[in-house]
Amino acid sequence: MFTFRCLSSRLPIRSLITSPCRHAIVGATNPQINNENYQSTINLIKEDLNLIHRDILQVNFVFRLCWKKRMASSNDETYESIGLVKPDVNVYVIPPRQSTTRKHRAADWKLDSPNFICRLKIISKGDKCLVRLEDRNTGAHFATCPIENYPSIAVENVEDSTRYFVIRVQNENGQQAFLGIGFNDRSDSFDFNVALQDHFKYIKQNKKIEQEEKVTNNLSSEQQQQSKLDLSFKEGQTIKINLKSSFAGDEPSKKSVKNMNDNFTPGILPPPKSNIPKITPPPPTNSDSDWMQF
Repeated sequence: MFTFRCLSSRLPIRSLITSPCRHAIVGATNPQINNENYQSTINLIKEDLNLIHRDILQVNFVFRLCWKKRMASSNDETYESIGLVKPDVNVYVIPPRQSTTRKHRAADWKLDSPNFICRLKIISKGDKCLVRLEDRNTGAHFATCPIENYPSIAVENVEDSTRYFVIRVQNENGQQAFLGIGFNDRSDSFDFNVALQDHFKYIKQNKKIEQEEKVTNNLSSEQQQQSKLDLSFKEGQTIKINLKSSFAGDEPSKKSVKNMNDNFTPGILPPPKSNIPKITPPPPTNSDSDWMQF
């Protein structure tokens, strides 16, 4: 015995009034309920179940839609990862370069009085790399340096120091300007270099992995095509095989060839014929001549 009751508020109230048992016990005998009322109660229960089923399908659809949007947003390029943060970086307004062949010199700047002191961040955004300068107190955006390759003109080392760099900042309108940045410690400048190098190494490795995956996919497709080759015999197809058979008349000839090959040692040549004349032994002498006569 189990109980059904109305779970949906969208049913009309008349169903509760006209039906003598909207809250009915199914499976139990009740002689007061005739067959018509019993059938109407079952129909109302079926309507409730259909409505519940429709609600479940709608919730499932909305859940799948939200999940797809979330996965798409996670794979979007707007996802940013921070590779380096330096809280105190000196920023200088530098004079223009004197010649295209000569690098900037930090000695030409006013190192004791920087124009700004900002917070530096290296941000990876997909394949892009950004050096962002922010206000160290409020976090307000000050300037952004987009970097496509490193080393490049976007980030340059100065000629006379390893703690100072020249970066090319760019605004949303595409206007560019060159600023000088300086770190208080050499370890900070080392971290700056390593963070930029790691980003572009990561991009190269990803491209290499993608190329290898394409090659393996092409090979796998070729192997699948080769595996699909049908090498079975077709109906009515025949082949001929030639087998060498030995007859009775061929045995003496094979034995003679075998005997000739027995006297031959592979890899060793016979000795050459010599022209030295043979020496004949001396003639025999009479043994009685060796004895003296008395």
